[in-house]
Amino acid sequence: MSEAKADGRPVIIDYYSQSCGPCHMIAPVFRKISKEFAGKAYFRKVDVNRNAQTAGSQGIRSMPTFQFWMKGKKRHQFSGADEHSLRQWTKLLVEEFERDDVEVTREALEAFYQKHDPAKAHKESIDNIIAKNSKDFATMARLLKKKYGE
Repeated sequence: MSEAKADGRPVIIDYYSQSCGPCHMIAPVFRKISKEFAGKAYFRKVDVNRNAQTAGSQGIRSMPTFQFWMKGKKRHQFSGADEHSLRQWTKLLVEEFERDDVEVTREALEAFYQKHDPAKAHKESIDNIIAKNSKDFATMARLLKKKYGE
């Protein structure tokens, strides 16, 4: 999951067992959804029999269990072969990721401050703003929009 933490895309994990009937029923749906959202989310399968320690540490008690992670935090979990919930939660997190996937360039920030707050449009101020917000440009963009109305 390290690549997911690095770029922030959602991670959907299917905890399954080879002896689980509902796991076999939902497997083609999981594959289909993973193809639909390819490049927008990471999809992983964890065999609870081969990875008992991981499953135990995640509190997996029944199969299939699906976990939805984003930015290193578990956002949701449910058990059962529920295609609607699987699709709904995947779509929700992908849309959130796409909305928050904002890149702010130095030039854009300088132009913004030249227009709205020229006192902050100098190199040291811009460097400081970028350093403070480098991990979450989406929040910074929302706050600037709220403060300056653009």
